[in-house]
Parts: sequence; C-alpha cells; structure tokens
Amino acid sequence: MQSDADAIAELRQRLQRAENTGDADAIVRRMTDDVVAMVPSAPVLEGREACAAFVRETLAALLDAFDRRVAYASAETTVIGDVAYDRGTFTIECLLREDGSRSAAAGKYFWLLRREAGGWRIARLIHAVDDEGEAPRAPETIETTRLRLARPRLVDASAMLARYAGDPEVTRYLGWPTHTTLAHTEAFVGLSDSQWTASPAGPYLIWSRDDGRLVGSTGLAFHTPDVASTGYVLARDAWGRGFATEALGAMVELAGTLGVRRLQAVCHAEHATSRRVLEKRGFRVDETATPDVDFPNLAPDVPRRAVLYVVEPPAPAAVDTSA
Repeated sequence: MQSDADAIAELRQRLQRAENTGDADAIVRRMTDDVVAMVPSAPVLEGREACAAFVRETLAALLDAFDRRVAYASAETTVIGDVAYDRGTFTIECLLREDGSRSAAAGKYFWLLRREAGGWRIARLIHAVDDEGEAPRAPETIETTRLRLARPRLVDASAMLARYAGDPEVTRYLGWPTHTTLAHTEAFVGLSDSQWTASPAGPYLIWSRDDGRLVGSTGLAFHTPDVASTGYVLARDAWGRGFATEALGAMVELAGTLGVRRLQAVCHAEHATSRRVLEKRGFRVDETATPDVDFPNLAPDVPRRAVLYVVEPPAPAAVDTSA
C-alpha cells in the first residue's frame, strides 16, 4: 500500500507535470470543492470554479507566449490524520518564443491537503514569488500595554485548543469550524507558518503580560501587498477586559508600517460586541459591499448576512533627515 508521504509526493509531481503541459483540468481535479488559493498578482480565489477559471486563463496566456518549466521541491511534509501540509520552494524558467529571451523566478509554496475519496487534494494553496527588494516584515513578537502578541508555535497548540479554538461558545461567530481535535489546531499552526513564510505577517497569539496566560489570537492575512484582513478571538475569561480593542489597535498600527492601505474585517451582522470593538478602532462599514459569509458554527454551508468593515491604517511617520 502506498504511504501518505509517497501519495503526496505523487500529487506534487502530477501538479508539476500538469503545469508544464498546460493541463488545467488535471490541476483543478487535485483541488477540493472549497479550495482557497492565494497566488501572486491575483485576488484570493475561493472555490474550485474560481480557481479553474483563473488557471485556464493564466496557463493559456503563459503557454501561448512562453516555453515554461516549473519545478517543485518539498522541504517538509506533515500528515496529521486526514489533514496534511506540504511546504517548500519552486522555480519557474521561461523562454519567450518571440525572441528566445529567458527569465526565471523562484518562490515558496504551502499546500494544506485533505484526504478525500480518491486520494489527497489541495484545500488551501499559497504561492509567493521571492522579492528581490527589502520589503518590510512584521516582528514575530509585539508588546502592548497589557499584551504580548507572538507568532504561533506547534508547542502552543494544546493551549490554543483548550483556551479558545475548541470552545463552541467562543467560536460561534467565527469563519472557521470549532476545533474538535488537537490535530485540527496543529494543522492551523502549519497554515500559520505558511502565511508567515509567504507574506509580511501572519497570525499572532495574544498572551497576557500580567500572568502569562494565553487569551486569544489575532493577526494579518494579506490579499495583495496593500490589502489585508484582520480579526480576533478571545477566550471566555478574557471577555470584557478591553483586550480585543488593544490587540486590534496593534494590528492597525502594524498594517500601516507594512504598507497596507486597506485593512478589512468581516463581522456577523448581529454580533454587536465585535462591531463596537471595530468601530472603536476607526473601522467603518463599507456600504458598497453586502457579503454573504459562511459561519460554519452557526449552520454549515448556510451563507449569512455579514458586514465588511474597512480602515486605512496610518502610514509610519516620516523621519526628518534635514538636521
């Protein structure tokens, strides 16, 4: 019987071969129905149909102009039950048919995989091309008056599950399902690592500086270099203490230092507490957007009315060099 590691390696090879031959259908077949993809120079792609349209259009345009060769090299593959993640690097070499000129690029990839009938499929995909410039990156630890925000680590997974991720009351209005096993939380840490690798920032855990307890999480998720999303979740015994406002303020300030010009947050229309927190930090409703969002802990696959909040983070103050 083929091992999981071998099956995932075969999946990687098939995707590589499909990209090089322009077989868009073969690529899409390796994705789940609810796949989410973050790739360079494109908005976030949600669902197999959106990914299929993007892949077909992009591959057709590229292969019409270039002889193109993609190669993936895995750095780490981890299997946790029916969930796995594979991360590594890729290279792209292109030969322009018109004049024979060559170009090349390299980057990093992260795939969150799910075991389904017929084998492993990609549920979350992040590709990021290496930037030759000195783009700003977020610190992995930030301190506010009462809080310490730190990048999640695998050793934190048990505390995350116990304190908030596994609590149905805490996760009621969130956009991800309540975690029922430690494996779910460990898989999130793997996804967090991929976001920190591919983007200027990622998720943060929120710790109390007073007693060292884990009280929740927040973070930034980048859609484009200047558009990102944020949010927060707090353990029940941390409610009503102003932690959410303090952590969210840190994310708004951080977003400004990283060049974000539009910071977004999606909130259930009836979640008045979260709406007040967002408004305290300067977020305003985007009246042009009326999103229907799946809140899986209320009822799976039943889109509900949500509110899109936005804010323009303050740019970092210019340094006076005239003296």
